[in-house]
Amino acid sequence: MNAEIDHIAIKVSDIETFASGLTAMGCTLDSVKQHDEVGMKIAFISGGDKGRMELLQVTDPDSPIAGCPDGLHHIALGVDDIEASHKMMSESPLYSVEGNVRQGAHSRIFFYRIIGQEHTLYECTEKSTGVKH
Repeated sequence: MNAEIDHIAIKVSDIETFASGLTAMGCTLDSVKQHDEVGMKIAFISGGDKGRMELLQVTDPDSPIAGCPDGLHHIALGVDDIEASHKMMSESPLYSVEGNVRQGAHSRIFFYRIIGQEHTLYECTEKSTGVKH
């Protein structure tokens, strides 16, 4: 598995306000979309060639992250073969995989935690094929 950091996700109470603070520092707001299936508005912000942030704003009280505090939500690692990564991590005693591979906001994803460090949530995401978010 060849993983690289894809993005850092931050839960915010107001995407527009948070994004304006980042764009004032030179970051680029790439997209903002409503995702009713998960009760969130999701924005992607670029901060140069390698840095990206995903901003998550709850729009429905039934959203799976409605009870999470604002701040760091997860760290996403991109992989070439998400199915093989899911299988390897599901069979390894090093990881606690949360669910199956599914479609996320920009690619196929699944979430996991590292055993012994369960307080941090990670996302495994299929590496981009050059499509801008």
